[in-house]
Amino acid sequence: WLLYSAVAACGALAMTTAYVAREYAEEYHLFVHKDEIKGEVKQHAEKLRAVRDQKFAAMIEEKKAELQRETGSAAEKLREEIALLEDAHAVVAQTEDEEEGHLLREVVRDVSLFPPVMWMLLATLVSTLYAIYRGRCNWRRREFLDRVNFTINYVDEGRLKFRTLFEEPMSTVMLSNRTGSRVVQNSMRQTTREDPFLRFQRKEAWIVLNVVGNELSRCGIPAFFQSAIRAKYGLPCDHAWFVYGLAFERTVSASTFRTRKYRVLVAEVDLLEKIRVGGDILPELESPFHTTRWHSLRVMADIWHAQKNGGEHVLGILELPPMMNIRPQTTNETKSGSPWCA
Repeated sequence: WLLYSAVAACGALAMTTAYVAREYAEEYHLFVHKDEIKGEVKQHAEKLRAVRDQKFAAMIEEKKAELQRETGSAAEKLREEIALLEDAHAVVAQTEDEEEGHLLREVVRDVSLFPPVMWMLLATLVSTLYAIYRGRCNWRRREFLDRVNFTINYVDEGRLKFRTLFEEPMSTVMLSNRTGSRVVQNSMRQTTREDPFLRFQRKEAWIVLNVVGNELSRCGIPAFFQSAIRAKYGLPCDHAWFVYGLAFERTVSASTFRTRKYRVLVAEVDLLEKIRVGGDILPELESPFHTTRWHSLRVMADIWHAQKNGGEHVLGILELPPMMNIRPQTTNETKSGSPWCA
């Protein structure tokens, strides 16, 4: 199949190249010789004009000769015919001159050094090179605005941790709807380092959070099924409530540079409540770069507290099964009275 595909691709390329070469050769020939073509058209038009003038002149002379032999009403009728012939000669001359100009414009209108097919190829080449350039720039800036990263955030033994659940293209998350993707992009431009969470109008917020919540629930379908079976037979099963929000984190400082993309931050309600109480106490970080995420979680906790009290609808809430329920493990160790070890 690879061989057949390669042969077909080469054949299509050869046919396209031959077609373009033929079209360009014809256009180039016309471009080079367009002055000669215009001269030939003008010469032909002049010959036709001379023939036309001779015919009208002959008819008018014939009528004038008859006029000299006639008198009375017959002479008056001949004078009218001569006047009509002269008017017809003027009208025909004007009409044919206009047609000649139109013909010349038609001949040279589409003649250019770069025919339309060449402009199409040039536009394709420029757009391809621009896409490659944008891709390289985004790679160097570590900016991937067409990706959505779903991340679970939790504190384990006094240490802040966050792990990627999965990652999807923006088009997949937004159900291949350009309007939805454009709404998210416009909201992203309003985010700041201090507040990375995307905000929408009330109706749009419900749609976006519902779509994101459905995508988040999808990764827990096997666990949901398992939990439903356990609940049916009276076996213990546990669920936890998680809050999620769509964010675009911007680094707090130049020293915490990281990949920039859309992120769905997922955190347990209990964790956000603890952050509200002891948010000033920084947990242990796996990396110094994680100060950005801790800042985002503190903002998320404040937004969730305000939303519960009737504030702006920015975050969604979802009940997730045990496989998603990553709770901080309790140990017998305590670390200088940190609230994250309880």
